[in-house]
Amino acid sequence: MRVLAYHPVVLAVVLAAQPRSLDVFSLVMDSGPMAQLVLFILLGFSVRSWAIMAERYRAFARAERESDTFLERFKKGGGLAGIQDASSGLTASPIANLFRAAFREISLNPPPPEGPDAATIDALDRVLKKHASVEVIELERSLGFLATTAGLAAAIPALIGYNHFTRKLRLFEAGMDEFSADLVHRVLGRRS
Repeated sequence: MRVLAYHPVVLAVVLAAQPRSLDVFSLVMDSGPMAQLVLFILLGFSVRSWAIMAERYRAFARAERESDTFLERFKKGGGLAGIQDASSGLTASPIANLFRAAFREISLNPPPPEGPDAATIDALDRVLKKHASVEVIELERSLGFLATTAGLAAAIPALIGYNHFTRKLRLFEAGMDEFSADLVHRVLGRRS
């Protein structure tokens, strides 16, 4: 058994199997072209995932900040036209965008003098639901990439990012639903 250990072929195999270095760069550089290609692709997906998460973080933070500003103004009360004017610069707020769509509907189809009828309320409700869907789609942009392709390539960061932004998205949806009910009540002349 000892004789085999000194055989030149066995000795060459043992020496070749010894890693030269255990640092990541050496491991990548010593790997074959197919492994390097796979690693390069994975790196690309990871960078793309982080870029999407950074962009969505900025978009959600701005939407949240502007929505808070809008809701403060909305809760102060006053006429709808004044709220419309105050919200014109809040383009990233899904709730302000929802309000502007409803205001446009109310301006184009004002309620009758005796008060809003069922058809007016139904039309307003349809506009609110349609525009809430549009706002959700805009906020969801690129989240599918995190959940699918990039999620498979760079699983943990992409999954964490996807779950974080999905939770934020659901909060925006709930906020838009609550705001829609408040707006309908204000159009009907009731306070909630």
